Amino acid sequence: MCTDSGQLKVIIVGAGLAGLTAALAFRRAGHIVCIYEKYPEEKFGKEIGAAISLTPNSTRILDGFGVEFERMGCVEHRQRRYFKHDEEVGGPYKVDVTGSHLRDTYGYPFYMVHRTDLLNELRRLVTSEEGDGEGQGKACELYLGSRVVECHPEEGVVVLEGGERVEGDIVIGADGINSSLRKFILGTEIKPTHSGSAAYRTTIPYDQITQNPKLKWLMDNPHGMIFIRDEKRSLVVYPCRAGEMISIGGIHPVDPTSSSESSEPPTKPSTADFLSAFGDYAPRFKELISLSTDVHLWPLLISPDIPTYTNGRAVMIGDAAHTMLPHIGQGGAQGIEDAALLPTLFPLNSFAPLSSSLTPCKSPPSSPPSSPPSSPPTNPTTDPTTSSSYEIVSSRLQLYDQLRKPRVERIMELSNRTGKGFVVVVVSVGVCWCG
Repeated sequence: MCTDSGQLKVIIVGAGLAGLTAALAFRRAGHIVCIYEKYPEEKFGKEIGAAISLTPNSTRILDGFGVEFERMGCVEHRQRRYFKHDEEVGGPYKVDVTGSHLRDTYGYPFYMVHRTDLLNELRRLVTSEEGDGEGQGKACELYLGSRVVECHPEEGVVVLEGGERVEGDIVIGADGINSSLRKFILGTEIKPTHSGSAAYRTTIPYDQITQNPKLKWLMDNPHGMIFIRDEKRSLVVYPCRAGEMISIGGIHPVDPTSSSESSEPPTKPSTADFLSAFGDYAPRFKELISLSTDVHLWPLLISPDIPTYTNGRAVMIGDAAHTMLPHIGQGGAQGIEDAALLPTLFPLNSFAPLSSSLTPCKSPPSSPPSSPPSSPPTNPTTDPTTSSSYEIVSSRLQLYDQLRKPRVERIMELSNRTGKGFVVVVVSVGVCWCG
């Protein structure tokens, strides 16, 4: 599959944050990249109420990849303010201005951004014929509405819903928390577990806030995060879209056995449901919730112990490999780190080409594949387990596994433990914290 010029064909399943970042990274490395995303154009990136934080360990990578933060409407984080949930008047009981020093401390800023704006910027860089500003790499091929239903890790093959088979040198499973590739890579079904918490998510136009005198407490902090909490719940409020929108997250305990509180993808509750979950909060805080008109409820899931991220020519990244709670702001950042590391293990011309031609990313429609043979093929010229290409790819993906798993597992442990007590944590990953 490798070309005479040493380019690898990289198949990426999933065009979320980790998948698009990986596509950009492999494009910049000079390889051929094909992305398959199950959602069609009309649904791609249409996430409501889903702003995220970009900590310095992620902004460092994205800046190096040519991402334009101003284009995305990023708001730089400067401080955190903490309120007690039942205080009807008065200011925060604690103000932390660490955010104003992050750029000096880590060399890169902490940004708040709407997820859709980030995905659109990554998509621009991935698919633009003009490249990323440095003229590196051919535009990636993005196939929307292309659901992958099968993966053969040893062969580097994925099968689309219509039966089409696509072959590559590397297959990257970046298809999120409910990954369809995970069971093929691990050889068994391992599903994420419910944490016992869920998060209401919504966004509100900032001009609605400025017109409401009851929300003056919010207007005093246009460049930071606000946490309003009790022992079990937390409202997290911060700006995005150049300060024109306010993102709200309401984390609260739920019954994991309730279908309405544990479903994935998220359910569509009412504003009244959101208010009810925070019913004993002070009126000034419920006033903010009452402005929400488009609310989503996300179950907070966590990954069980996964023995490996890789098998043969296939590897999982992002939430497909390591779903974690959001309390230290590292879920997206770790997917970005995954994406940045992988291409460094596969530099252009890193091994001799085995083929003088490159097959198209999307093969012509064909009949659904027959059942795989009970034993692997034995022809040494076609058997992927005996080719030098297979051995190199497989061994380097195993090296990726050895490099990434210890770091990610440590951060997952911190994130999941932090969520139980809302304790602030600063670790050597750039910076991260919860409310």
